[in-house]
Amino acid sequence: MDSQLEKAYRIGLGRTVLPVFCLLLLASSPNGTARAQWTRTNWPQSKVIHALMVSEADLYGGSTAGIMRSTDDGASWSYPESTFSYRRGYSFASRGELLFAGTTTGLYRSTNRGRVWDRVEVGLSRPELSVYGIALLDSAIFIGTGGQGIAVSTDAGVLWQRLPDGLDLDVVEFLTALDSNLFASINSTKMIRSTDRGITWQRSDKGLPYNSVFGVEKVGNMYLALTMQGIYESSDTGTTWTPRKTTGLEGIISICLIESHGSLIMGTGSGVFVSRDSGYTWTNMSTGLDTIVNDVWILRVKGDFLYAAVYGYGLWRRPLSELTSVESPDLPVPVRHALLQNYPNPFNPSTTIRYGLPSREHVTLTVFNTLGQQVSTLVQGEQDPGYHEVRFDGANLPSGVYFYRMNASSYTETKKLLLVR
Repeated sequence: MDSQLEKAYRIGLGRTVLPVFCLLLLASSPNGTARAQWTRTNWPQSKVIHALMVSEADLYGGSTAGIMRSTDDGASWSYPESTFSYRRGYSFASRGELLFAGTTTGLYRSTNRGRVWDRVEVGLSRPELSVYGIALLDSAIFIGTGGQGIAVSTDAGVLWQRLPDGLDLDVVEFLTALDSNLFASINSTKMIRSTDRGITWQRSDKGLPYNSVFGVEKVGNMYLALTMQGIYESSDTGTTWTPRKTTGLEGIISICLIESHGSLIMGTGSGVFVSRDSGYTWTNMSTGLDTIVNDVWILRVKGDFLYAAVYGYGLWRRPLSELTSVESPDLPVPVRHALLQNYPNPFNPSTTIRYGLPSREHVTLTVFNTLGQQVSTLVQGEQDPGYHEVRFDGANLPSGVYFYRMNASSYTETKKLLLVR
C-alpha cells in the first residue's frame, strides 16, 4: 500500500523520479567567507526514509528496510536485535520509555530504546495491516491503519478498541492530534476531524483542494493544512479552509511543518523554507540541496540541529542558528509587521523575543503582569526594517504569566509568556 505522499508524487507532480529531501554543503556568504550549511548524515542513501523520531538522546528512522537507530546524532545507524528490521517503518511515537512504531505488518513496541521491538496485538481482524499514523492525545494512543480505520488504546497499548462511525474499512493516510482534536486523511479523498476523542467524526475539508492534504498543524490560533497547492488556513478549528496569502511560496507544494525558536520551518517540494512572521513571508534556505530533486519529506529538531529527510537521498542536518537567527543574510525584509512567540517558553529566568518591521519606524516593546502593570520596557525608539530580537530577563520577577506588547505605527500585538522557577 503506497502512502499518500508516494501516491501524490506518482499522480500529481509529473516527475519521472521520486523526490529528494535535503542536500547540505558548504557555501560562501556574500562577503566571501565560508559558512556551514547542510551536511549529510550517514543514513544509508539507498534506504528511503518514511518516518523519523527524536526520543531522548536517540534518532529513529523508518525506512524501506525496517527500523534503524542512531545514538550519535546520525553518524552511525544500527538495526534492532530482532527480525523486526525487515518490516518497512511508516510512523513513530514515544511516551516516556515506551516507543511505538507503525510498520507494513502492524504495530510494534519497545521498552529498551529500540534495541528489541515486540508485536502489539491491536485486536483487528487483519492484524498485519500497515499502520500509517500514530497520534497521542492525553493518555490515549490512536493508530491509523491501511484498511481497518482507527483503533485506540488507553492503557499504554495493552488493550485496543476499534473506533466506530463507519471507519472500519478505511485507509488512514495520516493521523494527527492537535489540542483536543484528531485529524485524519481517509482513502485519499477526504479529511475528517473528531472533537470527542474519536467517538464521532465530521468532514473537515470544506475549501481544501481534493486529494492533496499531507498534514495539519496549529500555529497560534490558526490551523494550517499543508497541501499540493500550498498552505490553507482555518480559524474555526478546521471546519472551513481558505488559501493563505503568502510571499515566497507561490506554486510550491507544502509537505511538513515545524516550529522552533520562534520561526516556522517548512519542508516543501522545492526544499526548506523559513518564516519569521507566523507563516506569511517565506525564505528559501535550501542552498546546498540537490538542484534536481529536493522534496523535503520530514523535519525534526534534535539539540541545536534541524534534521531533514530527503526522499530517496538520505538524511541531512543543519545548525538551527543558521535558519532561525535574525542575523542570517538569507532572510528578507518582512512584508508586514510580526511579533513572534518568545523562546523558550516557559522560561527561567530569561527568554528571547523576536519581531519584524517592514519599514523604519518607532517601536515600543513592553512587558506587563496580569494586573496590567508594566514591569519592563524592552524597546523604545526608531529601528530599521528587518528582523530584530531582544532578551527579557525575569530574574527579579515572581513566577507567573506575563504579557509582552509591541506597538509600531498602527500595528499593535500582544502575546503571553510564562516564567516558571
